[in-house]
Amino acid sequence: MLQTWNKTRPRISLRGYLILLVFSALLPVVVFAGLVFARFYDSELARIEQDLQSDARKLALTIDRELTGQLFILQTLTTSRRLAERDYEGFYRQASQVKEFSGVNILLRDLDGQHLVNTRVPWGAALLRNPVEGDQEVIATKKPYITGVIIGTVVRRPIYTMTAPVIEGDRVVLFLNLSLEAHDLVDLLKENIEPARTAGVFDRNDVYLARTVLFDELLGKLAPSSFREQAVGLEGGWRGTDGQGLQVRAAYARSKLAGWSVWVSIPEQVIQSSLLNTLWTLAALGALLMFAALLIAYGVGGRMASSIRTLAGQAATLGRGEPLAAHRLPVWEFNEVGRELAAASEKLRERERQLRDLSTSLEKRVAERTAELVSEMQRRTETEETLRQVQKIEAIGHLTGGIAHDFNNMLAIIMGSLDLALRRLERGDTKIEKHLINAQDGSRRAAALTQRLLAFARQQPLAPKPTDANRLVAGMSDLLRRSLGETVLLETVLGGGLWWINVDGNQLESALLNLAVNARDAMPEGGRLTIETANAHLDDGYSLREGVPAGQYVMIALTDTGVGMAPNVIDKVFDPFFTTKKTGSGTGLGLSQVYGFVKQSGGHVKIYSEPDDGTTVKIYLPRLFGAAVDNAKLAEPEQSAMPVGDGSTTVLVVEDEAGVRNHAVEALRELGYKVLEAGNGAAGLRLIDEHPDISLLFTDVVMPEMNGRKLAEEAAKRRPALKILFTTGYTRNAIVHNGMLDPGVNLLSKPFTLEQLARKLAETLKS
Repeated sequence: MLQTWNKTRPRISLRGYLILLVFSALLPVVVFAGLVFARFYDSELARIEQDLQSDARKLALTIDRELTGQLFILQTLTTSRRLAERDYEGFYRQASQVKEFSGVNILLRDLDGQHLVNTRVPWGAALLRNPVEGDQEVIATKKPYITGVIIGTVVRRPIYTMTAPVIEGDRVVLFLNLSLEAHDLVDLLKENIEPARTAGVFDRNDVYLARTVLFDELLGKLAPSSFREQAVGLEGGWRGTDGQGLQVRAAYARSKLAGWSVWVSIPEQVIQSSLLNTLWTLAALGALLMFAALLIAYGVGGRMASSIRTLAGQAATLGRGEPLAAHRLPVWEFNEVGRELAAASEKLRERERQLRDLSTSLEKRVAERTAELVSEMQRRTETEETLRQVQKIEAIGHLTGGIAHDFNNMLAIIMGSLDLALRRLERGDTKIEKHLINAQDGSRRAAALTQRLLAFARQQPLAPKPTDANRLVAGMSDLLRRSLGETVLLETVLGGGLWWINVDGNQLESALLNLAVNARDAMPEGGRLTIETANAHLDDGYSLREGVPAGQYVMIALTDTGVGMAPNVIDKVFDPFFTTKKTGSGTGLGLSQVYGFVKQSGGHVKIYSEPDDGTTVKIYLPRLFGAAVDNAKLAEPEQSAMPVGDGSTTVLVVEDEAGVRNHAVEALRELGYKVLEAGNGAAGLRLIDEHPDISLLFTDVVMPEMNGRKLAEEAAKRRPALKILFTTGYTRNAIVHNGMLDPGVNLLSKPFTLEQLARKLAETLKS
């Protein structure tokens, strides 16, 4: 029977069985990989379509923001006093000034379409008569209207216009238009679209208004039929042939302001090519892995078969009672079996010896392990201390890198603009205003960054005054609404009987504006921002948890309906240069500036947020007690022109830095003051003795030998009525203590603008 079984059993080796096992294991993997790729293909197409839809929405919102800015210019001009007086020549000059800074042409027409003012032609030139799309709708609704593509009557090329009504009483009397180049929309699209994608705009008549590719060829032509058939809602996707004749997959969204269709597309060939490349890569990898698995199975099967044959021979030898020699086998487990068979008796003797030495051995392992644990604890302590030092250095490096990055950007603007201005002056070209404005803007941004760093370090000089937070918030409402835009609704809930606080009002307004702008950016699709004020009492429990003194505070809370934040983001939001915004969209110092200002003012700031559930920022500022509350009054901000001197007032400038001193002297002379200058305190005192007509001392605080405070004290002894104005870029103790200005001290922080110098000088002279 055994012989019959041996003859009929399958002749398959161990190596063959291993190869079959590998095939059977890989088969479901291959099937599963195919299913996974099919799901991946569908999900990747869905992701691309979602990305296209998201890009289309963002571009539509960007265009609406651009149109809102232009519309604001137009509606502002409709309120011009010169229009009410029918002073068209004066309005032409006003419109020309607006054109210079905005770059758009302005057209004034009567209800018959007759041009009255057109900034494209000189004043007095013959003007045309033509109606514009939407005129009758503007008369009927008394609201602005944005056209699609039209051919300009003067420039004779495709443009689009905005029409706003000039209303007197209850009727429309004039039309005011902005004539806008369609090419500007192309630039706007290119700035906000990924390089591999194409974007464009169709007007309400499904005509090309803008396109990032082939703009000149397709401008004014009808949209593809596939779009006109499929684009029936406010947003959605469409597939078909685009203006280039390419098969594309696209998404569109309607502009809420103009009714245009803003779309983003990507060629089907690009999508399919990317997915096919992925498929071939996975297929090649799978084939390579299968081939490697078969090779491994083949080799392993051979080694296992050899080991089994050797073990069979050892078993036969052992059965015959012959001496058994150990063999080194290629498979570790089989080798262990053979070794144990050969060394069975030796192992028994080894076990007896191990039992005798077990007690001694156990004691010695325990002792060594105890010493190792002590050593490990010491190393762990050293490692933790080193880690803390590394984290401190990393934080300092992050802060230093952020400062260097931002200052390099600003210095690049300043230096580059000044270089261009100098080169033009060398060529005799006096048109350098744009470069000087760029340099001025860069210097202002550098100054703002310095102030934010001082605020974060709690080293900015604060000038606190008794303040009614309700009046401050109410007074900021218009500014906040302009900053938030039309898509964000602002609500204020002002608490009754609100306590007064002692705070630097300008810095508090800056902090609230920072928080409001952050809230706006967290609501890209629009939403609601609520500002609430209330009296609050922080008890001992809250004091222990948050590290803030218990007591009575005034709370100012800002709540938005935006995207919210995760806990790990909340833990970092006050870190300098930490930001969740895209590169180039923010400095990362806004919240750290708020944090530094609140802490320097003796207050506390707390953030509450959940992802997709909005954010609330609560600021607590200490309540002001005493007679100061009864006597404090808030003065309304003056909206007067920049004050200048009459040529009779003499100012002494004391500054050790020659460049800064020359700038201050020239600025004061520009403002109409007589100026004397000195490079140090001793020279300044000599000039005070020699010139009794000096009315004001304008001195730097930090100077060698005699600082500005000592100079002011010596000058006051000689001239008690002398007015003194300090200036400094940073000071800790001379005139600022605990972050607050000394009483009666007038300070102008460096760097300062000409208008800031003029107003602070006039304020000091009046004090």
